[in-house]
Amino acid sequence: DAVSMVDREKESQLVAWLSRQYMAPIFYGRFQNGRVEELYPNVQPLTYKEMVTYGPCIAQAMADFHSLEAPTRVLPRPDIPSRFETVDHWVKS
Repeated sequence: DAVSMVDREKESQLVAWLSRQYMAPIFYGRFQNGRVEELYPNVQPLTYKEMVTYGPCIAQAMADFHSLEAPTRVLPRPDIPSRFETVDHWVKS
């Protein structure tokens, strides 16, 4: 039986919460093993030269993102021992 590192239910709860915080695209819902989110049309990666202009803004947005405190019902504290058990299971398979 397959052991997964990703809990799709928790992942969807987190993405929906981030969406409500305006830190992620609009979250419309989820299905079996995926989700439906807002599409940003005509968006493309920045060029190296554009990074000089936008890099500081991106860094601030990432700092804001990493300072968010998600409720534990949305982002529970990780159960570290079980993750090691999962990796051990994979190695032995």
